[in-house]
Amino acid sequence: MPLLPEQIARQASFTADYFVMRLLTPPRMAYQDAVEAFFPYRRILKPLPVLREALIAHLNRAIKSNLPGYVFVNNRLEGAAPLTIEQVLVLTAWRVKVKPEESG
Repeated sequence: MPLLPEQIARQASFTADYFVMRLLTPPRMAYQDAVEAFFPYRRILKPLPVLREALIAHLNRAIKSNLPGYVFVNNRLEGAAPLTIEQVLVLTAWRVKVKPEESG
């Protein structure tokens, strides 16, 4: 599978009314190798700045298109998914906004 920046570059526009991204393991690393490298998932062991920048660029495109979406980050990506998410939020200086559900 192509690296994330390549995948995003190939996708000129969004083709659905939402997006989903799954960030599972480092590029070219087998699942079991990632398990062995990152367990017990308490800290970031191998930051992936190129992947983070690609994620931020994709999120910016989605925001400009007013497109909702989901990003799933696995512990085996960098070593600790919550810390990866936190650092991406810090990099972007975003504040998370929750859209109130419409009452029915």
